[in-house]
Amino acid sequence: MKEFAIGKCQFYFATIFGIALFLMNFVIIFQGTALTWYELLIVAIFVILYISLIAMVVFERTSPISLMTEKQL
Repeated sequence: MKEFAIGKCQFYFATIFGIALFLMNFVIIFQGTALTWYELLIVAIFVILYISLIAMVVFERTSPISLMTEKQL
């Protein structure tokens, strides 16, 4: 992305902020409630799916814009 890419400082800030936001939401789910085993299982499945989707988006290869525009012409 060259000139459109975010800087390293912004990247690290966004990564840390995203992880902190995820952890805060995770803590809110479990704060003050005693979940049964099947509720914990449901939450665990959603957490695994969520992390899997994030990993898929992060590691998905993209094609350069120039190749995409050539195919449309």
